[in-house]
Amino acid sequence: MTCSGRGFVLLRLGPEAPDPFALAKVAKQRKMPLQVVTLGEPEVLQRYGRRFILVRPDGHVAWRGDEIPAHVEALVDRVRGRTLVKLFGDI
Repeated sequence: MTCSGRGFVLLRLGPEAPDPFALAKVAKQRKMPLQVVTLGEPEVLQRYGRRFILVRPDGHVAWRGDEIPAHVEALVDRVRGRTLVKLFGDI
């Protein structure tokens, strides 16, 4: 699996990872390309230590956690750089 170039990849890890519907919905609303990949093997969760890993198009980890945040809009805006635009305006 490659995680570079086309969009963000949300890794959903472990056999009991929560549904990432809220994150996927907001990403779609914000026109942020997102692919959700579920890896159900317990060993993968043990290796990464979190149920969710959000990978940027350049392959760097943008966020990780065990639950989708309640304010998922803020997360999506932050990882795609919109919070900087809100602070400083379009440059």
